Amino acid sequence: MDLSLIDDMEDGDGTIISLNDAENPRRGAWFVGNDGLGTQEPGRNETFFMAAIEPPRGSSLSAAYSEADDKFTDWGALFGFRLNSNETETNPGVYDASEFRGIIFFARADSGSSTKVLVDGVDVQTWNKGGICTRCDDHFTKIVTLTPCWTQYKVAFSELKQSGWGQPFEAVDPTKVWGIQFRFGARSPYKLWIDDVAFYR
Repeated sequence: MDLSLIDDMEDGDGTIISLNDAENPRRGAWFVGNDGLGTQEPGRNETFFMAAIEPPRGSSLSAAYSEADDKFTDWGALFGFRLNSNETETNPGVYDASEFRGIIFFARADSGSSTKVLVDGVDVQTWNKGGICTRCDDHFTKIVTLTPCWTQYKVAFSELKQSGWGQPFEAVDPTKVWGIQFRFGARSPYKLWIDDVAFYR
């Protein structure tokens, strides 16, 4: 499979691997988000660092890790990464991923975690700062079922669907993607590891 690595997490920092394309740069940070009612690690105002995998997953020593309790009773909690933090007058901070068919990644859920994660492709249409939607944040999503073992998941852009409560759009716009999120619904505690995330052609 022809891959374009977004982050292998081995450098330990909270940013994805930079792609210094003058026309279509790819650089951004990992982040967390929640409805403000429970406890999430890292917290919203804390720097996101990668965590050591014990035992290692083959040659992989580090992964993105976040956890949250079941007190998020409004919409839940999430974590993910931005794809283009270089906001300009002509680009609100989105990335053209149209040369790819989707994303691929490894994931694992620790004991006590919810097993259903919503993988969001946040594009300019549903992003609340994209200047298009009036009922925002109903992102294009695929539900993935997690296991306690490291498993590789593939999510095609064509599989992503909105939930239906927000402003509807025909399909995700891969030419203007803000970021990727791993989201859990209300009252869904999670302990999630993500590793070796990439676009695939």
